[in-house]
Amino acid sequence: MDRSDARRATRKTVIEAVNVVHCPQGDPLFPPAHAIRGGEDASEAWTVLLTTRTGLQPPRVSAFTFGDQVQLNNFLQDNQLGKDLADKKGIDHLSKEFVQKLISSGSQLGIAAGESEASLAFDVLGDAGIYAGRHGPLSEEVKESLGQERLQEIQASFGNNWKVAAAFEYCFLQLPQSSPAFVAAFHQFHYYITEDDFSAGYLLRDLEVLVHRVEETAQKAIDRSKKAGHSGSKKSKQARTLRRAKIMDAMETICQRNPDIVNLGEDPISKLALNEAIQKDASLWSQGRGQVREYLGEIRRGEAGPDLQRRYAALFVRKPPKRLRGQQHLT
Repeated sequence: MDRSDARRATRKTVIEAVNVVHCPQGDPLFPPAHAIRGGEDASEAWTVLLTTRTGLQPPRVSAFTFGDQVQLNNFLQDNQLGKDLADKKGIDHLSKEFVQKLISSGSQLGIAAGESEASLAFDVLGDAGIYAGRHGPLSEEVKESLGQERLQEIQASFGNNWKVAAAFEYCFLQLPQSSPAFVAAFHQFHYYITEDDFSAGYLLRDLEVLVHRVEETAQKAIDRSKKAGHSGSKKSKQARTLRRAKIMDAMETICQRNPDIVNLGEDPISKLALNEAIQKDASLWSQGRGQVREYLGEIRRGEAGPDLQRRYAALFVRKPPKRLRGQQHLT
């Protein structure tokens, strides 16, 4: 890959939502000083939550916090709803000094793919009725399905994380493995119980694909392409059938007007016939003009059907070889 290709934006990054949260000094949610642009002594803070979508990926929420209202307004003016940020660099949003402070502090950059790890999985399981509401206890349906005795065994084995294990066991027994609820429960099982961060992360990405219908959208596009290809192939076949019939019609018309012309043979007659066919239906012959000899071969061999083959044979009656002409009465 060329160096410039590797450094160039390949997808659109469009702003889908802009939300501003105002927070005064003293509020429990007031951001730490190092995260505020506009001065560490700011008495107020405005956090802009910028929701963007890159290509077909899930939405991404980025947080930008300002302690100066002028900087806030400039940022909002530069990042309006619907704007494409594909060619923007990270430094376009952040000052060099701010980035250095942020990196040195080891703080999160305020960027999360889709929804947070905890939120997305819990939300999906809540919506599926595995938990009684989002972040709620196990639903009665799950409890009844597993039974009190099994629930006690799970509690004894997994302590504070027993709900996660129980939810996953229920999903494993009751749901298709490609369902969002199963993937969400599987993610939580790895995240909270096996502590396999790699598997948990992979499953979270898979969950985002399912929830945001990325795979479904892609599959629909593939299906549409296949359907279009099939439809195009069918139309092409129909057009070929029609052109063979029309070239045969034209050849018969020419020979009927001047019977002696048949002695010229197939090639000259087919050229005259093509001109006549084009005059009658130019759109049909926008393609296929160079395939007339192929059409005639298919007609002659019977590949275009017995009717056209019979008509062709009647037009170009084959005479027997000279050595057999005098013996025709014997057969």
